[in-house]
Amino acid sequence: MTTITSLTLTWKVATVKTDDYRVMLLDSKGKAITDLGSISIGEIITGKTTGTMQVMITGCELGKKYSFGVIAFTDTPSNREYAESTLAKVKVTVPKYTAVQKLKVDKTAVGTTKGVTDSSVALEWQASKANTGDLAVKYIVLWMDGKQEKALSELPGVTADINPSTLKATITGLAADKKYTFAVKEIALDGEGNEIATSLIAKVSAKTLKPLV
Repeated sequence: MTTITSLTLTWKVATVKTDDYRVMLLDSKGKAITDLGSISIGEIITGKTTGTMQVMITGCELGKKYSFGVIAFTDTPSNREYAESTLAKVKVTVPKYTAVQKLKVDKTAVGTTKGVTDSSVALEWQASKANTGDLAVKYIVLWMDGKQEKALSELPGVTADINPSTLKATITGLAADKKYTFAVKEIALDGEGNEIATSLIAKVSAKTLKPLV
């Protein structure tokens, strides 16, 4: 199955006053391609007179090389449209991931425990600053068996309620009066939801309370 993803194209604002920019997919000879296939060029936010412009391009295939051209259009006094010289020609290769890649540990995203009972632990963390670009992300919580990461499902009766929008998770079904170490990971997803990169957010240790007598 071919995997697709997205990229962001940027260029400098035109030297002429215009709100009409055209982004084109180019062939190997630099000519515009009319059949874009799975490629979709997003809306360009206009109105800027200095700095840079950008547009989101989706539907790109991983590992494939693309060329894009950007042209600014304006009107002459006789109301005939003409094109300023091409503002930019950009060649970009979308990264190819053959397996889940590991990103560096993000030490800025420190995890903490905000609530501990005799059978549960509440975790909080910050979003990673590792390079996941414009891709969507999800979070998983693992437990540490010594130095080995293991799925929570390997602990009988233990489950995790993870809220990705608030960056919180509650782990329930834990044994009382026992120390646990959890690892929170951020996983980047491509346009089809495939996992393409992971980043360790933090490792958090907590000891559950003694059972109530």
